[in-house]
Amino acid sequence: MISAEDVRGLYAQRKNDRQAIIGQMTQVRDLYNADLAVPLPELDSNEKPAVTNLLKQGIDGTAQRITSTMPDVYFPAAKPGQTRSEQQAQVARRAVLGWWQRNDMNNIMARRARHFLGYSISPVVLRPDRTLRHARWEVRDPLTCYPAPSLLDNMTPANVIFAFTRGVDWLLRNHPIAAGALYLNNRDDKITILEYLDEIVPARRLYPGTPQERARIRRLAREDEEHLDRKCLTPIYDELYTKPAGTPPDEARLEDARRQLAGELDYFGRELRGAFLAGEAPTAADFVLYPDIAYVKRIGAKKPESKLAGILPPPIAQWAARIEALPYFEKTFPPHWRS
Repeated sequence: MISAEDVRGLYAQRKNDRQAIIGQMTQVRDLYNADLAVPLPELDSNEKPAVTNLLKQGIDGTAQRITSTMPDVYFPAAKPGQTRSEQQAQVARRAVLGWWQRNDMNNIMARRARHFLGYSISPVVLRPDRTLRHARWEVRDPLTCYPAPSLLDNMTPANVIFAFTRGVDWLLRNHPIAAGALYLNNRDDKITILEYLDEIVPARRLYPGTPQERARIRRLAREDEEHLDRKCLTPIYDELYTKPAGTPPDEARLEDARRQLAGELDYFGRELRGAFLAGEAPTAADFVLYPDIAYVKRIGAKKPESKLAGILPPPIAQWAARIEALPYFEKTFPPHWRS
């Protein structure tokens, strides 16, 4: 873990490196706020205010034009024409639009547009909101942002430092121990606070490894969707759940789907590389496959005529048990499936 001294050293270095850029951005801000005197000796007193306001008018007008139409969110159905798949796509779209509404995304986009036009940068921090249970957007001040050096098109730097000023009262109220260590006597003092954001505890990646290993994970996820789900489970679901009451299922179609399902399950069992599909930790391929395996188990329990009970080969059954033993599994399991 990086120390406070290291953060202060990085801040000093980045502040020095970005001094010229921050200076130019400060001039733009002061012009926008009419805090900077612009020498215009060739104009009379009646013309000068109109000229100095052009920057503010240009930034605000262009920003309003940029954000006059908000982007839309579209989730295509994984299985076009299937009611359940279409409904899931609609739910996903409404969920994201709900996140946007709770974040007041219209104002956030307008503020970011002004930042991009004036500074060519608009830093944003996404934090988990434990109360609302979704990502919360925080637009930060570009003039106090010091990201780690990276490529121009890298939207997520390795780490970033934000520097902001607060009064002694704020520090005493929010961080009394730190305030006591600073021996602050004058309550009118202003303190510069450095906020360092980094993957201090690196998150587990869904697509880890080399390009070849990541490609294999994507292939396995796609094979589950195209073969095990679409060609095996979908016919079984259609025959047992979507037909009108009293209409018997097509036994030939069910048998063909069961035969293909058994083959796919054996295939994924052979694809295991240790405890999980890509090693000793679960990846995107495991998280895509497990819901279908859980669905196989649920149909087998709820619909004995499906003849799916006991169809899981030992490698897949043991793999599913390892997924179900993950500490966060209970939070993801559908409540209505517990009955």
